[in-house]
Amino acid sequence: MLRRTNLLMPLATALTAIVFIAGCATTRINKFESFARAGTAYTQTLDELLIATGELAVDANSYKLIDSARLTDNKGKAKDLKRANETMRDMLGTLTQLRQQTHLLRRYFQHLAELAASSAPAEARQAIPGLLKGINSLGTALKGSSLLKNPKSAARLGAGAGTLVVRGIQHQALERELTARKSVIAEVLLIHETLLESLEAKINHDLAIMDTVRLRQEIKDPFTAGKAAKTASAARKWVKQRREILYAPTSIAELSAAATASRTLRDAWARLLTNEISPTEIEGLVTELHGILTIVTAARRLR
Repeated sequence: MLRRTNLLMPLATALTAIVFIAGCATTRINKFESFARAGTAYTQTLDELLIATGELAVDANSYKLIDSARLTDNKGKAKDLKRANETMRDMLGTLTQLRQQTHLLRRYFQHLAELAASSAPAEARQAIPGLLKGINSLGTALKGSSLLKNPKSAARLGAGAGTLVVRGIQHQALERELTARKSVIAEVLLIHETLLESLEAKINHDLAIMDTVRLRQEIKDPFTAGKAAKTASAARKWVKQRREILYAPTSIAELSAAATASRTLRDAWARLLTNEISPTEIEGLVTELHGILTIVTAARRLR
């Protein structure tokens, strides 16, 4: 299960080491190559997290249905199940679109690094328009998600990603590309941040209900009915289930961390445009994202 945990504290020592090592080689590191690594780490983290979130969301919604069914007749149960299925399919569709967009975003950052290094400028220039078409199309679809149809999300997206400026870029083709796409990429990361925050709020509500239902059905009812200690085998099963439920999350802290990562990457993008961010800082972001990915991956294996 995904655990409630402070994701960033365990990274402090590693970040200090990275800053020291990277600081010695700052002049040799291409900032755009470093940023492409940060984009890849962000994509991998979000991909793993969204898969785990989708699985947990379906489970939590199922328990929510079970809880509401106690007070509903058979006809009402059928309607509730149909409505819940539609809601979950809509949410899972949004998660799939978000994953697809992050994959395209990763490829864009990689081509940007190629353009900056002039390792394959022609190929990069040819590939970028198609990638941006897909990124924009998915962005439009994501902005129409039911997860964003609330006042807080609408206000955040309405405020926009702010004014962005490109300066201090010596590579002419790169400067043209950054000028053309600066706002698109910032808006994409803003959509990600807003979606992740909205998703966290919705799923945490369902997880709290799931926790209540499981404690009642699997722990309280067998215990008060005397079934928990009826046999040694039953007792062991009850003890194991109680431990599992009490250790299970009632929130997904990783979603909050991922939203913060989206915001941090957006800030790094704005500073990259003005050539004001150092490779050391970008490498620190890469390390931070890999730390979150390690925790999410380990948590999925425990489920």
